Amino acid sequence: MVGDQVEGAGVAAELGHDPAERDRPVVGERFRAGPMHRQRGVGAEQGLERGTVAVIAGPGVAVDQVAQLDPGSEEIGVHAAHARAGVSLDAVTMQVEVWSDVVCPWCYIGKRRLERALESFDHADEVEVVWRSYELDPAAPVRREGDPAVRLARKYGLSVDRARAAQERITALAALEGLDYHLDQAAGGNTLDAHRLIHLAQEQGMGDVMKERLLRAHLVEARPIGDHDTLVQVAVEVGLARDEVEQLLDGDDLVDAVRADEQRAVDLDVTGVPFFLVDGRLGIPGAQDRELLVRVLDRGWATRSDEPVD
Repeated sequence: MVGDQVEGAGVAAELGHDPAERDRPVVGERFRAGPMHRQRGVGAEQGLERGTVAVIAGPGVAVDQVAQLDPGSEEIGVHAAHARAGVSLDAVTMQVEVWSDVVCPWCYIGKRRLERALESFDHADEVEVVWRSYELDPAAPVRREGDPAVRLARKYGLSVDRARAAQERITALAALEGLDYHLDQAAGGNTLDAHRLIHLAQEQGMGDVMKERLLRAHLVEARPIGDHDTLVQVAVEVGLARDEVEQLLDGDDLVDAVRADEQRAVDLDVTGVPFFLVDGRLGIPGAQDRELLVRVLDRGWATRSDEPVD
């Protein structure tokens, strides 16, 4: 369970504030080290052992800040992820993991920017993108009612005008990525079942199309993302079997997979989404621009480890 760490991320995501937008960060900018961070020296990420992560991009982040992780927290490693998705280990030599939520406006923008970065990356056909679960509000009801701007204003102690202005700002930024947001109509709601569907789809090699469909359903089409009828409809659209989806939603299968992703987020000190992890070593917080993502992909490729994650 992500717990208290989601609150700040929820404010940023719902109000249209991306930490990555503050004074457009560059690799090497410093941040205040948290309890799991220690010094290693600039450029240390090039020689990181498996199980360590250098956060190398984002507001106030320095390449010399390294989080030491517990290797035992890697409940789903590269071998397991490839096996479940039917991907040959010989065909994939670098993995990009992305923690995000399907109700997060910045996460859809981040997905588009990652896709464009991969289009410019020479080794894109040898990269596997794995979608990791992150609930901005695990206690959310199945469906939120009322005007989203009024709800946001009440929740965060803002004026309704300020909340609407924030929605308009992120809608304009999304349009630059070819996304037609309707945040003024978005119902919102609990996303646990949506994340379970993404895990189910990833087992069948359809994780990316499922993630895309859920983001679009909520942010563009303003459909209630916690509603089972909506989830069944969009899952069937991308190719999942209706009876398999209904059986999943009627039970609690894959809840453990969602919780494992969220625990890894805690272990990584992830406090907001999207968060990208390249080759298990290079962390990128926020919806960074394409150019920076390409730079990190290049660095990850040049310094990648031949050793698979256990």
